[in-house]
Order: sequence, then C-alpha cells, then structure tokens
Amino acid sequence: MTMRAGEVYEHPFERLVVRVGTAESDGRELVADLYVRADAPGVPRHIHPTMAETATVIRGTISAWSPDEGERILGPGETLRVPPNTAHAWRPVGEEDVRMLVEARPGARFEEMWRQFMGGHRRSALVPAAHARGARHADWTAPRLPGSI
Repeated sequence: MTMRAGEVYEHPFERLVVRVGTAESDGRELVADLYVRADAPGVPRHIHPTMAETATVIRGTISAWSPDEGERILGPGETLRVPPNTAHAWRPVGEEDVRMLVEARPGARFEEMWRQFMGGHRRSALVPAAHARGARHADWTAPRLPGSI
C-alpha cells in the first residue's frame, strides 16, 4: 500500500493525516499531520538508519530525547530534527492532545515504520480510517519497535 495525500490512518492513540504521500513523491518524502492523544505512551527509543525525520509541534507539548541533547520539552512552534542513524524518542506530556507536522525523507521508510507499528495492534491495521472504525476504543499497549526501521 502507498500512502496518498488526503488519506487518514488511525489507531487508539494516534491519527495520521497525509499531506504529501509516498504516492505523490515516488517514496522520497511523506508529510503528514500527526494527532496524538495526551495519554498516549509515545514512541520508545529507536533509530532510522537512512531516514531523516522532522516533527514540528503545532499544539500541545512533547518530551523528546536524543543522545546529543538529552531530554527536552518542546511546545508549539518548536521542532525536533532527527538526522539519519540517530537514536531518539518522544512522548506527549501534559493534559492537552498533541498535533505535530511530521516530515520524513525518504518517506517510504516512514510508511514502513507505520506498517510495523500498526501491525503490533491486534485489532487494527494500516488502512485508511474509513476502514478502521471501532479500533479507536480497543485496549492497546505500544509495541516495542525494532531497534532500527
């Protein structure tokens, strides 16, 4: 499956709304709005060997971690920039839901990560939200992501 602009993917804690999909960029990039519930577990430490990732906080607050900067709190207008092959993690903090603009290059790697992430949820799959109704209220625990994606 290739993500396309306008598609929406969701599971109990996150919703991804694609702005520029891998279909439109031939896999070179993926740009999306990521909506995250305040009570979401976040993303554990992991590495993308060949993918650069940027996340700009639009609403809410996140705690971000990287080996160079340690843990830091980011709010609206602040950006987490992750070069390839850099360990990182993030999670929402506070009581407000989070919205971030996420950019990944190459985008095909980010799409692959979402497939692996969604595969860890037994009652949901990476499909447009119109096909995933009901998954929003399922019991779910964040799966451990592979060490590198």
